[in-house]
Amino acid sequence: VLDIWQEGTGSAVLCLVHPVGGDIQAYRSLVAALGPAPTVCLIADPALRDTGMSAWSLTERAHHYDAKLRERFGGPDHRLHLAGWSYGARVAMEMAGLAESAGLPLEALYLLDPPPPHAHVASYDEAHLEKVFAAELAPGVSALPAGHAAQAYAERLARCCRANLRSLGEHRVRPLVSVPTYLWLAEHPTAGMPTPADPQEADRQWNTCLPPSAVRRYLPTDHYGIVAAPHVDTVAGTIRATLASSGAGARGTADL
Repeated sequence: VLDIWQEGTGSAVLCLVHPVGGDIQAYRSLVAALGPAPTVCLIADPALRDTGMSAWSLTERAHHYDAKLRERFGGPDHRLHLAGWSYGARVAMEMAGLAESAGLPLEALYLLDPPPPHAHVASYDEAHLEKVFAAELAPGVSALPAGHAAQAYAERLARCCRANLRSLGEHRVRPLVSVPTYLWLAEHPTAGMPTPADPQEADRQWNTCLPPSAVRRYLPTDHYGIVAAPHVDTVAGTIRATLASSGAGARGTADL
């Protein structure tokens, strides 16, 4: 299901893909900073609604999401942009690769602190998973009544986290060729979480799977701070610039 948060005034469409827990509420600050011009749609993990659905690989997930997005916004009157934070960035990357392979390239791709291409998700033990659950639970559960509904939601989110981490560990990244890409990485580790990959090794991994023209920036915050003020405003400024341009790409780097 595409969740339309904003009907824009122009042809640009920005689609935001859910992080590992499946909920999309973490994007509220980013969407609020984008202004009225773009149409903004979001994709939550359907497993949050349908507890009986089978698990998808990351590639299968990207195929399903891309098909739904193209069904709604694939016409010539729309310019598609994709964005994702954390696990959502990795799904957005795979969607961008599918679009390139089909000869339907995106206007731009925005990646907010994704796990590196060869992320060691096996290092996430139960304590680390609990940290992820708590961080991703808070925005979504605040809109629910206390009691059984909140507990059921927490259980669904935990199930999504585990399934999506497993699919991330099994996924082989599809290198991107030409889509204009913007990558923001958090400089600081997140308390209670596994230590990120060595920056030089992470850079080497990104160099092998992003186009040579990709713009990479580091922000002085941790993984969760990158989608919160004030750092999310830096991200939003770049996205606004590329959304406003007649053709995203090099012209959109001016505000970086």
